[in-house]
Amino acid sequence: MIALIEDGKKKVLFSYNSGQSIFEPFDDMVAIKNNDKYIGFIAQDYSTRKYGYVDTRGLTKLEIKYDALGLIYNDVILDRTFNQDEDKIVASLDGKYGVINLSTGKEIIPFKYDNIYLGANNTYIVKSAKKYTLVNAKEEKILENEYDMIFSFNDVLVVSDGGYIKIVDTKGNKLVDDEISIVVDYK
Repeated sequence: MIALIEDGKKKVLFSYNSGQSIFEPFDDMVAIKNNDKYIGFIAQDYSTRKYGYVDTRGLTKLEIKYDALGLIYNDVILDRTFNQDEDKIVASLDGKYGVINLSTGKEIIPFKYDNIYLGANNTYIVKSAKKYTLVNAKEEKILENEYDMIFSFNDVLVVSDGGYIKIVDTKGNKLVDDEISIVVDYK
């Protein structure tokens, strides 16, 4: 058993078994749940500002070396971009994004994209050269067209392009004839 202890500004993990602090100090630490059970902690090192992952036994599953794990904006953790069922998380390393297995640390999608979001049905929304497309785990394009943004909902995609939102299938075919003009910037 381990516990998260905060002493003002810094956070440490404390092992009840050994009676000692482990992996300290951290600037930020967030517990990760799967099916209402805590499975580990995403931690940001106090001095290097790098992220890693430690399970509830105190074992390092992801080395403390990533620029971000999940979605980080202005040094605030907004979302983990973490798929609990498939044990995946989006990570940033040296300014490029990839996807890694949270438990094993194995790379699923290499660190070569400008951004990545986890899509539905084991797909990935990847950004290169200012546009997004949809790929599978082998990085084969599922969606030939590229868009300003893509939101994935099972077999339906909501895409934005040139100031309009369209609803398409995973082959890019329109599911709804109408295009909706973007009034508010979704970014």
